[in-house]
Amino acid sequence: MRKLLIDSEGRLRTGWRLLVFSALAMVLQTAIVLLIGLFIDRRALIQSPLASSDPIALLSNGLGIVVATIPVYGARGWLDRRSFVSLGLSLEGPWIMYILGGALLGVALQAGIFLTELALGWLAIDQVGWRGRGSPLVGLMIMVLVFLAVAWNEELIVRGYLFQNLESGLGTTPAVVISSVIFGFLHIFNDNSSVIASLGVAFAGVLLAVAYLVTRSLWLPIGIHFGWNFGEGPLFGFPVSGIDAGGLVSHRVIGPESITGGAFGPEAGLVSIVAELVGIALLWLWYRRQHDVKRTKNSSASSTMSQGEPQ
Repeated sequence: MRKLLIDSEGRLRTGWRLLVFSALAMVLQTAIVLLIGLFIDRRALIQSPLASSDPIALLSNGLGIVVATIPVYGARGWLDRRSFVSLGLSLEGPWIMYILGGALLGVALQAGIFLTELALGWLAIDQVGWRGRGSPLVGLMIMVLVFLAVAWNEELIVRGYLFQNLESGLGTTPAVVISSVIFGFLHIFNDNSSVIASLGVAFAGVLLAVAYLVTRSLWLPIGIHFGWNFGEGPLFGFPVSGIDAGGLVSHRVIGPESITGGAFGPEAGLVSIVAELVGIALLWLWYRRQHDVKRTKNSSASSTMSQGEPQ
């Protein structure tokens, strides 16, 4: 019985750790929802339209930071016996560049989707201008904070705790597949969702898993996740996984739903998969280049040391 529960390091085995973590997260989420429900209408908290740039949307996702961070922090130390930073959250090295570079990549991929659909006549632009509450500057700042919170929450849980525990127990490939399927399932209850839409989101999870694997840092997938969502909604006016997030461009998608994703947004269409494949290819090329540069430096250092040795 002990062997079924405890691994060689004296920790609960991977499956049991994930089960306990999930229970902790659900208990905390339920407690917070009940507490907030005493002061704010629960339906308003959950259904607040992002398109309105409503501060309640910011509050909802801000509370999500608590729901995500506390269970992960506790489980990482108590169950995993590892530091929270070891999830890939070190503030040493190029972590800021990972966030900024990831954000630029995410926005660039969404720009590619927008321009492709526009060029092929799959978009009909109604107007250009901020669609949301208040001034464009205030609205965009709220959306920046909202989508930073979303990126932190989902990456910390999925590519952080879930993926890394699955990888330690099952290996990298099964961890990518299982964590991505879970990521897709987490969006199954969004507006206009479907099995196809969830599979599309799951493929986006593969892109984010690759971003973690090439750096072993969560900052890059957090940056890509933020840039993808922010570009998708506030900048280019698509629904963000079925949720209206306003935008600087108001348009109608009139192309084939199987390609464009329809009312759910690009993730439910083939256009998103193409963009994500481009993202994966760019990440792989960047990784290979970094690897080659590092190998060249190591070879040069070894050669220099050899030349300096006495004959």
